[in-house]
Order: sequence, then C-alpha cells, then structure tokens
Amino acid sequence: MKPFYKRFLTLILSVSVILLCSCSPNRQISSDETTQTPDETSLLNKEQYSDKPLVIGVAGASASGKTSLCRYIANKQKDIVILDLDSFYKPLNRKQHEQALNNNYNFDCPKALDLELAVKCLKQIINSDFPVRIPKYCFGSHKRDGYSQIIKTKPRLILIDGLFALHNKKLLELIDIKVFMDCDLDVCLARRILRDIKERGDNLENTIGMWFKYVKPAYERLVKPTSKFADIIMPSSISVEEQFLKLQKYITTA
Repeated sequence: MKPFYKRFLTLILSVSVILLCSCSPNRQISSDETTQTPDETSLLNKEQYSDKPLVIGVAGASASGKTSLCRYIANKQKDIVILDLDSFYKPLNRKQHEQALNNNYNFDCPKALDLELAVKCLKQIINSDFPVRIPKYCFGSHKRDGYSQIIKTKPRLILIDGLFALHNKKLLELIDIKVFMDCDLDVCLARRILRDIKERGDNLENTIGMWFKYVKPAYERLVKPTSKFADIIMPSSISVEEQFLKLQKYITTA
C-alpha cells in the first residue's frame, strides 16, 4: 500500500477513534471534580503507611492513560509525588535541536532520557535527602528550564510516570509495584493526535508521521516487552475510577 493511502486510511481511523475517545469514561480528572476528601478515598490507608514511601511505576504506550491514572491518584491521595520521566529528557545541542524541529529526532528512546538523574532523584526522595530538584524540560527550546518541582518533605507515595518506567534496571529495583497500561494502539494514536494538536500546537501530518516513524516502532521494540515486569496489566477498557480501585485492591491484598 502506498504511504499516501496508508496515511489517509489512518486519518479516517483516527478521527473515528477520536470521537469514541471523547465519550470515553477513561479521561483526565481535574481536582475540582473530586468531591471526597483524600482520607476517604486514598490509595493508602493509615495502616499501610511506613517509613519508606511506596513507589509505583506506571509504564505503557504514548497516550495509553498513564498520566490520567497518576493524576487521578494524586487527587485521592495525600503526601504524593509524581515523577514524570518527560522531565528528564536530555538537553539537545544545536544540531539535535534542528533535527527535532524537523521531526527527525527520536524522543521515543531510552537514550534520549537522563534516567541516571531520574534514579538519583528518586533515591534522594526515598532517603529524605532534601531538597530534591526535579528539572523542567521545555519542548520548544529542547532545553531544561529551571525546575518543575522542588521536593522538601518525604511523601507517602511516589508515582513514576513514563514510557520507560519499567525499562531501566536501576529504576525497577526501586519500584515496589509495577503497572503497565494495556491500550489499543489505534486508541493511543487518536488520543495523541488530540493532545499534540490541542496542547503542543502540532499539526495532524506531523503527529501521524512521528507516530509511524518513531512512536509505534519504539513501543513494539522497547516499551511493550517491559510488560513482563508488571505486577498489574491495567486494561484501558475500564474507567480511570475502576483502574484506581483495581490498584487499591492489589495494594490491600498484596
């Protein structure tokens, strides 16, 4: 099949799935939608607190629902830190920056991330070595731009959100519960189109082009195999509320 027709068919499919996703219950939950207090609906009850924070790694394909689940948990739980691995992208030099602007730089690769720094920050939080400064990455300049958060107190719960949350051996050793988001790639593509156009100012052609050039191959070669490390394979067919309850049940019975 010629690339033009392949992309045209993908576009038709993506638009159809977008319409389905816009009605899906598995969506991001804003803080003002939470009517119950964290104590009533938290992931951890007081009996489950310990001196060491509980570390949960959430991996999966791009736009598979990782961040939606993490944000939902954050709305339910006190004393929580989310470490978004996107914060740990390496700054690009001038040549790499130009490549990125022309969609010729692969961000869907573990080497694009400073995972050693992510591990260092995670260890600092666990060991109460405060303050812990989490970098802020700018996707416009492809440079670090200050800090996304400065952590000064020990949390009860740490969430690691990222494609490669279960890929790095040193990270795996620090994660207590490993979650892999199982989502159909067509649904992921539709969600990514919505996100990149709405939130990142990208266009449809670039988004689809990057998907087939980098995102999908990286998932199949590097991300999907890490599901073998997961304690929980989280289906996307259920709502984020149900995903939360599934994780809560696992913690309670583990």
